[in-house]
Amino acid sequence: MSTNSITLITNNLLCGGTERVVSKLANYYISKGLKVNIITINKNDVFFGFNLNKDINVIEFDFFNYNDNVFGKFNRLTRVYIDLRNYFQEHKNDIYISFNTVPTVMSLLASRGMSIKLIGSERTNPIQNNEISVKWVILRRVLYKHLSKLIVQTREIKTYFSKIISQENIEVIPNSIDKSFFNFNEHKSKSYRQEVKFLYIGRLEKVKGVDILIKALYVLVQSSKSKRITLDIVGEGKLNEEIKDALSHCQINEWVNLHPFTSDVVGYLKKSDVVIIPSRCEGLSNVLLEAMACSKCIVTTKEGGGSMIKNNINGLLIEKLNGNSLAETMQFIVNNSNLIRPLGKEAYKSTLQLTNEIINKKWNKVIGLKL
Repeated sequence: MSTNSITLITNNLLCGGTERVVSKLANYYISKGLKVNIITINKNDVFFGFNLNKDINVIEFDFFNYNDNVFGKFNRLTRVYIDLRNYFQEHKNDIYISFNTVPTVMSLLASRGMSIKLIGSERTNPIQNNEISVKWVILRRVLYKHLSKLIVQTREIKTYFSKIISQENIEVIPNSIDKSFFNFNEHKSKSYRQEVKFLYIGRLEKVKGVDILIKALYVLVQSSKSKRITLDIVGEGKLNEEIKDALSHCQINEWVNLHPFTSDVVGYLKKSDVVIIPSRCEGLSNVLLEAMACSKCIVTTKEGGGSMIKNNINGLLIEKLNGNSLAETMQFIVNNSNLIRPLGKEAYKSTLQLTNEIINKKWNKVIGLKL
């Protein structure tokens, strides 16, 4: 397909998994000589760690202040609809990729009656995600069949959407991993007798299960007398203050180090022994893949990493989504620290087909670009 312009439509460009995918694709296509635009339908404060190319055009469609009530929300969505429709009319030859339900539904509504190429990309698991209101789920079921293609991250998600879209129009493309993360290191001189370093990287939100992690740490600290453990939490979010209060209340500050969002994800990963992903809902976690590429032992929920992690082979899956179950798994790896290296080695092997180069080719094929 011959085009010189591609437009990506997303909620925002804050620090998050979807936003990282958007920024990586934008940087990739600008490097290939295409004109790249990013439309955000919310405030577009760009996370500094994305290092967006200065030639990428970022357009914000939420520049009005509306009351946060029913009428205010309706007025804002109406304004976004109008702005999107005007943009589509002026740029009919662009290739469009919209990310997640709300931007994709809005794009489908705004492009009705137009002959444009609109590809949708769902970055969460709709089977687990209950944060989307019923009205958006209904609109998704009605409108997604009009997409040129739908891109999802796992076969499980493809099966879900095949009920409303023909399987031929759904493609599975997992997240990609930068080469800088690939590092199989035997850590031969490392001894886990004195300390096991746990790491959590992500938003401090309920959906990410960080509250479960704090409960688990409290249980673990109470029962662990033989070995020293530490937990680094890297991220920010709505639960910032709640997490700080919980650490003080449970008197476990001594075992926890809190850090803000950072662009040096590799640095934190390489200093850790075990990476914990206690998510209640995930599409395919970027942190999970990057930690695996760094040869890290993974402890995760079935919801957070079940599509990539095979229990006791390339990581550990938590049996139940609660603090006690996570604590048991963490205690198991502390007591059996000899498993950290072999589990990490197998995790590394599982990611070798997820490099940027391989995944970018999959995107090109779906979009119809020969680069």
